Amino acid sequence: MARLILNPEHRPWFDRAGVDPFLARLSIERPFFELFEPLGWAALELCNRQCQTSGIPSANMIAFMRSRGILESIGEALGWFQTKPVKELGSVVWLVRREGLVEPPYGIPRPAQGALPLEVLQDLLAVRPSTTIWVTEPRGARERPLNDVLAEGKRIRR
Repeated sequence: MARLILNPEHRPWFDRAGVDPFLARLSIERPFFELFEPLGWAALELCNRQCQTSGIPSANMIAFMRSRGILESIGEALGWFQTKPVKELGSVVWLVRREGLVEPPYGIPRPAQGALPLEVLQDLLAVRPSTTIWVTEPRGARERPLNDVLAEGKRIRR
């Protein structure tokens, strides 16, 4: 699945057919997904594609990202990305690839960007309370507990 989504040759198909029909079909077939880091990259990339065109993730996207194997894979994949500064966090958390890391041995390209609905991040915390995320700050990126980042974001938005 990760190879299908992240393969640049398949992008025109997703752009033409749309992400939502693909996700709707997955919700009907309900395949089982195991924890696999590139699957998390693929989910983040797919959400980014959809949010770039429609502005918000669809209900199908949120349901897909909340499915157990996908959610766990996203938790693993977060270490390869960093967010915008906390004050810029909205209903969708925009991610960019962390540079300077040794490429993993999967043979699957890491996407340059990703997106993650805030509500899915909150679900991730329920499953993995110790989740951390890299946040862009004035002096560079640093790893912080996701719970602290979300709490700080709520205080800023009030």
